[in-house]
Amino acid sequence: MTATKYVGKMRTPENTARSLGVTLPQLNALADNNKILRLTNTHEQTGYPVFQFDRDGINPIVQQVVNTLLSGGYDPWTVAFWIYRPSRVWGGLNALDYMSLSENHKKRVILCAEEDAANLLANP
Repeated sequence: MTATKYVGKMRTPENTARSLGVTLPQLNALADNNKILRLTNTHEQTGYPVFQFDRDGINPIVQQVVNTLLSGGYDPWTVAFWIYRPSRVWGGLNALDYMSLSENHKKRVILCAEEDAANLLANP
Protein backbone atom coordinates (compact mmCIF):
# COMPACT_ATOMS: atom_id res chain seq x y z
CA MET A 1 0.00 0.00 0.00
CA THR A 2 1.29 3.46 -0.84
CA ALA A 3 -0.77 5.06 1.92
CA THR A 4 2.20 5.15 4.27
CA LYS A 5 2.80 8.75 3.26
CA TYR A 6 -0.56 9.67 4.79
CA VAL A 7 -1.13 7.20 7.63
CA GLY A 8 2.28 5.72 8.39
CA LYS A 9 3.47 2.17 8.02
CA MET A 10 1.02 -0.66 7.52
CA ARG A 11 0.92 -4.33 8.47
CA THR A 12 -0.51 -7.04 6.27
CA PRO A 13 -3.50 -8.99 7.58
CA GLU A 14 -1.31 -12.08 8.01
CA ASN A 15 1.37 -10.20 9.94
CA THR A 16 -1.25 -8.46 12.08
CA ALA A 17 -3.05 -11.70 12.93
CA ARG A 18 0.24 -13.41 13.80
CA SER A 19 1.43 -10.56 16.01
CA LEU A 20 -1.90 -10.46 17.88
CA GLY A 21 -2.11 -14.24 18.17
CA VAL A 22 -5.45 -14.48 16.35
CA THR A 23 -6.71 -16.13 13.18
CA LEU A 24 -7.60 -14.12 10.08
CA PRO A 25 -11.34 -14.60 10.74
CA GLN A 26 -10.83 -13.34 14.31
CA LEU A 27 -8.88 -10.36 12.98
CA ASN A 28 -11.72 -9.59 10.56
CA ALA A 29 -14.18 -9.80 13.43
CA LEU A 30 -12.10 -7.28 15.41
CA ALA A 31 -12.21 -4.90 12.44
CA ASP A 32 -15.90 -5.53 11.78
CA ASN A 33 -16.64 -4.65 15.42
CA ASN A 34 -14.55 -1.43 15.34
CA LYS A 35 -11.90 -2.85 17.69
CA ILE A 36 -9.07 -2.41 15.20
CA LEU A 37 -8.60 -0.09 12.23
CA ARG A 38 -8.50 -1.85 8.86
CA LEU A 39 -7.84 0.12 5.67
CA THR A 40 -8.53 -1.03 2.14
CA ASN A 41 -7.16 0.84 -0.86
CA THR A 42 -8.60 1.20 -4.35
CA HIS A 43 -6.76 -1.99 -5.40
CA GLU A 44 -8.60 -3.94 -2.66
CA GLN A 45 -5.36 -4.34 -0.68
CA THR A 46 -5.99 -4.45 3.06
CA GLY A 47 -3.63 -3.22 5.74
CA TYR A 48 -3.56 -2.26 9.39
CA PRO A 49 -1.86 1.00 10.40
CA VAL A 50 1.07 0.33 12.72
CA PHE A 51 0.20 3.39 14.83
CA GLN A 52 -2.58 1.46 16.58
CA PHE A 53 -0.23 -1.13 18.06
CA ASP A 54 2.08 -1.10 21.04
CA ARG A 55 4.34 -3.82 22.40
CA ASP A 56 1.39 -5.49 24.10
CA GLY A 57 -0.86 -5.61 21.03
CA ILE A 58 -3.56 -3.07 20.27
CA ASN A 59 -2.99 0.21 22.10
CA PRO A 60 -6.11 0.57 24.29
CA ILE A 61 -6.29 4.38 24.03
CA VAL A 62 -5.95 4.34 20.25
CA GLN A 63 -8.49 1.50 20.18
CA GLN A 64 -10.93 3.68 22.13
CA VAL A 65 -10.48 6.56 19.69
CA VAL A 66 -10.83 4.22 16.69
CA ASN A 67 -13.97 2.63 18.11
CA THR A 68 -15.51 5.99 18.98
CA LEU A 69 -14.94 7.50 15.54
CA LEU A 70 -15.93 4.41 13.55
CA SER A 71 -19.05 3.91 15.68
CA GLY A 72 -19.85 7.57 15.12
CA GLY A 73 -20.00 7.07 11.37
CA TYR A 74 -16.51 8.04 10.24
CA ASP A 75 -15.03 5.92 7.48
CA PRO A 76 -11.76 4.09 8.23
CA TRP A 77 -9.58 6.38 6.10
CA THR A 78 -10.93 9.49 7.80
CA VAL A 79 -10.24 7.88 11.18
CA ALA A 80 -6.66 7.15 10.12
CA PHE A 81 -6.16 10.76 8.99
CA TRP A 82 -7.82 12.06 12.19
CA ILE A 83 -5.32 10.13 14.30
CA TYR A 84 -2.14 10.30 12.22
CA ARG A 85 -2.08 13.69 10.51
CA PRO A 86 -0.76 16.73 12.40
CA SER A 87 -3.42 19.18 13.48
CA ARG A 88 -3.61 22.70 14.86
CA VAL A 89 -5.97 21.25 17.47
CA TRP A 90 -3.00 19.31 18.88
CA GLY A 91 -0.52 22.16 18.55
CA GLY A 92 0.83 20.92 15.24
CA LEU A 93 1.24 17.33 16.48
CA ASN A 94 -0.76 14.32 15.46
CA ALA A 95 -3.16 12.81 18.00
CA LEU A 96 -0.69 10.03 18.84
CA ASP A 97 2.15 12.39 19.72
CA TYR A 98 -0.23 14.71 21.54
CA MET A 99 -1.58 11.85 23.67
CA SER A 100 1.95 10.82 24.62
CA LEU A 101 2.45 14.13 26.47
CA SER A 102 0.25 13.37 29.50
CA GLU A 103 -2.88 11.69 30.82
CA ASN A 104 -4.77 14.96 30.39
CA HIS A 105 -3.77 15.04 26.73
CA LYS A 106 -5.12 11.49 26.31
CA LYS A 107 -8.39 12.54 27.92
CA ARG A 108 -8.63 15.55 25.61
CA VAL A 109 -8.14 13.42 22.49
CA ILE A 110 -10.81 10.97 23.66
CA LEU A 111 -13.19 13.83 24.41
CA CYS A 112 -12.59 15.38 20.99
CA ALA A 113 -13.22 12.01 19.31
CA GLU A 114 -16.48 11.68 21.24
CA GLU A 115 -17.53 15.21 20.27
CA ASP A 116 -16.63 14.70 16.61
CA ALA A 117 -18.52 11.40 16.49
CA ALA A 118 -21.56 12.94 18.17
CA ASN A 119 -21.48 15.86 15.73
CA LEU A 120 -21.35 13.55 12.74
CA LEU A 121 -24.21 11.44 14.08
CA ALA A 122 -26.28 14.58 14.69
CA ASN A 123 -25.41 16.12 11.31
CA PRO A 124 -24.95 13.30 8.77
